[in-house]
Amino acid sequence: MQEVYFIKFEPREGDVLPEEVTFVGKSIVDVMPYKKVSLPAIMDYLPKHCLIQKSPKFFHKKNILDNIDISDNFIVENVFRLSEKTDAVIAE
Repeated sequence: MQEVYFIKFEPREGDVLPEEVTFVGKSIVDVMPYKKVSLPAIMDYLPKHCLIQKSPKFFHKKNILDNIDISDNFIVENVFRLSEKTDAVIAE
C-alpha cells in the first residue's frame, strides 16, 4: 500500500518571514520518502487563464478538505461524499 502524506503548518505567533516558512517546508519535504507522480487528470479541468498559481489542492477525503479554508463555517457532514475513490480539486 502506498503511504500518503499531508502536512500543513503555519506560524501561530511571532514575526515569521515567508522565507523562513518556505525553508522549513522544503526541509520537511526533502526528508520525506515519496516518489514523483503525474498530476491527476482532474487538474486538467481547471481554467488555466485565471488560475492562481500553486492554489490547486488535490484530495480524496473529507479530513483533507477540513484543513482547507473554503468557508467561515466548519462543514460537519461529508456533504460531498468524499472517499478514497473520490478525486477532488479546489483552487482559486
